Amino acid sequence: GSPQHDSDAVLSFLITKEDSPVSAVEPYLEASGHLVSFNPTTLLYTHIHPNTGILDGVITFKALPTDHGYVKYFLEVKLDGKVRLFTFIIDGM
Repeated sequence: GSPQHDSDAVLSFLITKEDSPVSAVEPYLEASGHLVSFNPTTLLYTHIHPNTGILDGVITFKALPTDHGYVKYFLEVKLDGKVRLFTFIIDGM
C-alpha cells in the first residue's frame, strides 16, 4: 500500500556491480551508506543513516513521507574505494 503521511516509509535500494548484487559496501563516514533528502517546498533537509547493513545487495532507510510536493534524495555508498552518488526524486509520497 501507499505510505501514510504520518508514518515512516522504508526506502530500499539494490546496489549492484556488473549487474550482480554486492555483498558488502565499504564504510563511509562510519556507516554503510548515507541518504540525504531535501524538500524544496518546505526547505526541510534530512540526513538519514541506513536501518542495517547491506543484505543481498539491498540497503534500506526510513524516511518520513511528505504531501508537500516532491523530495530530492541523494544516496551515497562507497564501492571500490570511491564514494558513489545517486540522485532521484519522489513526488508527494
